[in-house]
Amino acid sequence: MQILSTDTAPSHEAFAYWREVLAQHFVHLRPERVGLGPFRSTIEAQQLEGYSFSRVSAAPQRVHRAIGEIARSPHDLVFLNLHLRGEGSFRQEGDELVLNPGDLFILDAVRPFELGCEGGVTQISLKVPRQILRERMRHPEDVRGTRIPGTSHMGKLLGGYIKTLWQRGETEQKAGDLSAMDHLFSLVAYEVDRRHGDAALPRRAVRAGIYACAVSYIGEAQGTPGLTPRSVAHAVGTSLRTLQNIFAERQDAISRHIQNRRITTVARWLADPAMREQTIGQLAFMAGFSELSHFTHAFVRAYKETPGAWRRRHLGK
Repeated sequence: MQILSTDTAPSHEAFAYWREVLAQHFVHLRPERVGLGPFRSTIEAQQLEGYSFSRVSAAPQRVHRAIGEIARSPHDLVFLNLHLRGEGSFRQEGDELVLNPGDLFILDAVRPFELGCEGGVTQISLKVPRQILRERMRHPEDVRGTRIPGTSHMGKLLGGYIKTLWQRGETEQKAGDLSAMDHLFSLVAYEVDRRHGDAALPRRAVRAGIYACAVSYIGEAQGTPGLTPRSVAHAVGTSLRTLQNIFAERQDAISRHIQNRRITTVARWLADPAMREQTIGQLAFMAGFSELSHFTHAFVRAYKETPGAWRRRHLGK
């Protein structure tokens, strides 16, 4: 993963450095600083299935892309953006729309737009050639300036899918399903076309989205002792039977997935010097296990050694 951070520049040059980073990594943009405090912003960038994925943590600012900036980099792109944190907004050919955590919004790079980041924001941005969406849509002209609320059913699916894909890249895992991006784009195209009432539901993509959303939710809630297959199904808005079938299609099971995520988390903590003062039992309970004996048996089955032996081998004592 590539890290582009203003921390690498002298403080008095941080904003100028940020302006250059935005132009080189995305397209030409005109950021305007908000406030006089220290300016710290970061872009974490990775490639997944050939597409550019970025997580942007931006200090308070307002970002413009007007006719002048478009002329300098007239790339035929759209940006799929997932708003994760902070007070944000955007405007493209219409009123300025407020962004809440979980909202997905789409920007057309060859049309003027503004981004409001006055409160400091974190967003995941996916750079997509326009043709990729156009060939899937009946109304491609309506994609620009679209906001898909994170509270909607499709918004939850898309948000979970994008976060899961980002996490795969963070851990250097292959997507496994080579059509993962294709499913994501099909879901976006469907949601835009659905507003005209003539969109066919991409069922395979929806099931892939439900799986991704469930995996993302399990990752976020794995430390909750009450996390069960039924609670996961409720969180992603589907029936338990449907979710079980979707996991089975991928040679997976919900209960096993929850347990494996918890075991992997504890194994990582046991090998972390910063967690040395925590007992094995404390770490197991933090990860969501309710019984130490159950955790120990599951850990030995997964790693072929006891949690204590694993910790000693990784920490040197």
